[in-house]
Amino acid sequence: MAFDFKKEDAARYGREVYRAFRSKGNHRWDTCVFVNESGAYSAVFRHSFRKKVIEDGKEIRRNVIDDEIVVAAPDAGSFTRAKFPQLADAKELKQSGFFARLRFLAEAAAYREAWPGHDGGVVLIWEGKAYGWKNCLRDAGCERPGAIAIDTDGHVFIAEGGNDYDGAKCWVAMPC
Repeated sequence: MAFDFKKEDAARYGREVYRAFRSKGNHRWDTCVFVNESGAYSAVFRHSFRKKVIEDGKEIRRNVIDDEIVVAAPDAGSFTRAKFPQLADAKELKQSGFFARLRFLAEAAAYREAWPGHDGGVVLIWEGKAYGWKNCLRDAGCERPGAIAIDTDGHVFIAEGGNDYDGAKCWVAMPC
């Protein structure tokens, strides 16, 4: 079966938010994460290769899927807790900055749900657990270096510089 992966994936799973791949010879292993309009996440682990086919008397190379595994969940929190296949690509995904950011977003969403009235401002996270809330992102000196803050738009910030006694020096946006 040969087709355009990107078009088919967008139609089937939604908007692509993460992609990683590796290749060897004419074989390729792709890891893609998609999110649809309802906030459901899908991870696609795909092995494909280029195959020579003859069409109209001409030799053409086509992408052919050899194996595909899909992990899907209704939201970010469920997705981060989902059971992933025992693949090197799945391990790489779970160790990526994208996945860490997704865990922070899920933790912030759970905190906001558990504490009604904290739907604005920023949720603070330390060592993977939400521990507080602030109206706005200020006073980095009140937080330890390494603390994470997530605003309502899903932007993630980390407290940097300083020390545990004096607090952090500033908030820095984490890359997407």
